[in-house]
Amino acid sequence: MPTNVLTQLARKYRKLYPSLKFRIVTAKLDGAFATTHFREVDGTFIITFQPGLCQHLKAFLLAHEIAHAISWNMDDAEHGEGFWSGYRKTYAIYESFVSG
Repeated sequence: MPTNVLTQLARKYRKLYPSLKFRIVTAKLDGAFATTHFREVDGTFIITFQPGLCQHLKAFLLAHEIAHAISWNMDDAEHGEGFWSGYRKTYAIYESFVSG
């Protein structure tokens, strides 16, 4: 895996989903390793990671958070069918990335 795993994987997602605007930040979260929120003012998804997580865990979690962004308006439930459909794709990208 590349040295800066998270940056490299984020670049791959941006290439494969060019219309999906997202920014990755680190901030204290209550009860979660990562979250995704939509910023309406500019149409950007803010993916927030808990401080102290290693690059490899962040990369693993990024597949989950990108799936939330992809399915943002598809489901009434947070982890509905739209999310799982997106997650199958984003996780396959992650698996391909980590296997080289």
